[in-house]
Amino acid sequence: MKLPRYLQLALVLTAGATIWSLVAGEEVSQAPHQVQPVSRPRPAPAKQETAHSTRIDLFSTLRNRAQDAAEKKPESERAEKAQPAAPPLPLQVLGAWWENRQRIIVLTDGKETWPVCERCKADGKIWIGSSPIDDWMLKAVANDHLLFEWQPSHIQQRLELDELQSEPTH
Repeated sequence: MKLPRYLQLALVLTAGATIWSLVAGEEVSQAPHQVQPVSRPRPAPAKQETAHSTRIDLFSTLRNRAQDAAEKKPESERAEKAQPAAPPLPLQVLGAWWENRQRIIVLTDGKETWPVCERCKADGKIWIGSSPIDDWMLKAVANDHLLFEWQPSHIQQRLELDELQSEPTH
């Protein structure tokens, strides 16, 4: 039996619509679900005193849950919003040199340079507690990194020293 052209076309369109709804359905299911009211609540009409006119709101618990969920956010989300994130550390390591078995690390922000050393007599040297750039304080000097703290939120960031950890051999 041969199907008429209009039935063949209807079958092809139905199959296409089905496949499209499956693909579009996956994209919609991955989006976060939010409950939004369809319309604004209307004021209740004046009640008439009859035996059968008792009106019960069957969806009040769903509305209350949706409002509570919208008002209450996870504590981790609140903590993230309360603390501003630190901007990226504006300092970079230029290099290092060793003098009398002491490592001197040179930092730059692209405009100025600072030597990081405890006992050297270099001009503009910085050490633990120094702030070479506004709001950034050097907190620790380790063999493999420098630890800076962003003062407004006390967030700490490491500046890795990579191959500058040991004195080069001659």
